[in-house]
Amino acid sequence: MTTTTAPTPFAETLGAVTGVRRVVQADAVLCLVSGGLLFAGAGPIADVAGLEPTWPVAAVGGFLLLLGVNLLVLARASARHLLALTPWSAESDFVWAIASVVVAVAVSMTGPGRALVLAQAVVVAAMGVAKLRAVRAAR
Repeated sequence: MTTTTAPTPFAETLGAVTGVRRVVQADAVLCLVSGGLLFAGAGPIADVAGLEPTWPVAAVGGFLLLLGVNLLVLARASARHLLALTPWSAESDFVWAIASVVVAVAVSMTGPGRALVLAQAVVVAAMGVAKLRAVRAAR
């Protein structure tokens, strides 16, 4: 006896894709907020982290602002594009998290600076996991 499976109802698929959109939108908001804080507060943040010069902090902030805008565009993309590109975004999150650990270990900075870098690495890795789970649920 063979078993056939019915196609997933459109409403269920739409709801799952909506979940992917929400995760990508949340990532966009995190990037825009943290990017804005890093860009605008580069001097004080670099002081707390014990970093000199301050321009790398501002550069990371600028990058995160641009990334946040791109993630907002991705969140509005068609379901096909959203499901195809979100895993790449998740992989980029994992690369960012690994690079952050390398920076925390290799760059001379204060304890609070190192803690901030490692904390954001955990958050970014968790966002990558959330993206992959959302895509898996949508497929």
